[in-house]
Amino acid sequence: MSSSVGAARPNDSHVPRLERYAAPRDSSSKRTRVDDTRTRPAYQQAAPFPFDIFHDDCSQPTEEESIAAFHARLSAIKRVAVHSERRRNAASLEPGHFGIYLIDCEGNEYPFLRFQQAANAAYAALRIAEVYRLGVEFGNFKEPKLIGDPQLLGAVPC
Repeated sequence: MSSSVGAARPNDSHVPRLERYAAPRDSSSKRTRVDDTRTRPAYQQAAPFPFDIFHDDCSQPTEEESIAAFHARLSAIKRVAVHSERRRNAASLEPGHFGIYLIDCEGNEYPFLRFQQAANAAYAALRIAEVYRLGVEFGNFKEPKLIGDPQLLGAVPC
C-alpha cells in the first residue's frame, strides 16, 4: 500500500483551511498574515444567496425585497426557524402556511418567507442554513403559530 505524502484525503474537503502566515521581510519576530481569499475559511467568504428556494408557492412579493431584508440582518442572525402559521382571525378550516423566521442572538424572530407547502419551507430553511452556516429550528406543525396581518412580514419582530 503506497501513500503519497501531502496528498489530500477525499473526506477532508469539509474542513476549513486555516489562514497562511508569511515570514516578515524585516528581521522582527512578528508574523504577518497573507491576505489571500483562497486560504480563508469558507464561512468568512461572501456566499451568494440561494435563489433556488423561491418556489411557485412562495408568497413573498418580490425576491429583491426579501434578499435585501435578509442581508440587512445577516450579521445578527444565528438560526433559521420553520413554523406552521395561521391568521389570528381565520377559520380553523382555512389551510395554513409555513413561514421561515430569522432568529437573532437575542432570540427575536423576524418573519422572512411564507410557503404553502411544508416541504418547500423546510427545503428553503435548510438551504439558507447550509449556505450561511446557520442553525435550523423546526416548530410544531400541528400547533400553528398565530400571526397577524400577512402584509407585515419582515416589518417587526414577533
